[in-house]
Amino acid sequence: MSKTKIVMLDDWENFFSSNLNCPDVAEQIELQIYTNHLVKQDLYQAITDAEVIILLRERTAVDADFIAHAPNLKHIICTGAQVRNMDTDAVKKAGISTSFAKGGDSKSTTCELAWTLILTAYKQLDSLRISAKQAEWRHSDFIPSSLKDKQLGLIGLGSIGQKVALVAQAFGMKVTCWSPNMTPARAAEHGVEAMSLDELMSSSDIISIHLVLGPTTQHLLNAQNLSLLKKNALLVNTSRAEIIDPEASSLP
Repeated sequence: MSKTKIVMLDDWENFFSSNLNCPDVAEQIELQIYTNHLVKQDLYQAITDAEVIILLRERTAVDADFIAHAPNLKHIICTGAQVRNMDTDAVKKAGISTSFAKGGDSKSTTCELAWTLILTAYKQLDSLRISAKQAEWRHSDFIPSSLKDKQLGLIGLGSIGQKVALVAQAFGMKVTCWSPNMTPARAAEHGVEAMSLDELMSSSDIISIHLVLGPTTQHLLNAQNLSLLKKNALLVNTSRAEIIDPEASSLP
């Protein structure tokens, strides 16, 4: 019985190569894991015999050229709920099936990451750490104000944004939001005030981005609306980098 040939791409954190243990199926599969990002001929050589390809995150594009170099490919497994760099029409035309790993705690961990970044920056924790190591604990320059009554502006109020809002409300913050299809009624269901993007940008003390990247959200934040930020406002992006226009490099 021939083994199913599986190729895993972009295990750049060495997570699967270090932790994967499949004794029950070892005799049925031939698994090759690549930790380095492969391009062009190296990529084509790696996938030429693959029957199943596992894509980690969105580092390798799947297009007609990719498919042409994987003539035996039957199925693609993707981590995450969606893959932006996959030509779904080309995949369907080739008769290749796909599946997505939608489970896990990614929404909770993203919320935790957002608040880790917010608290580290707002409470100047890194400066306090350095100060403490230099025996200068509680220097007057490093006494931040409370989050209570400060305004958190959420750009996106989906499942992650809602979790971030709950934490802010526990801190006694005013929470506002904007998203392309947000309504005051929907925002009110979560104890949040809806407002225009420009109003949110200009009035928030802290802004946290929780949007899906797409044609309408790419470069959503640009030089014009970033110029509306308060002088000491904090902007945190745990979504996709492309939501912020890279040419708007200097924040106010």
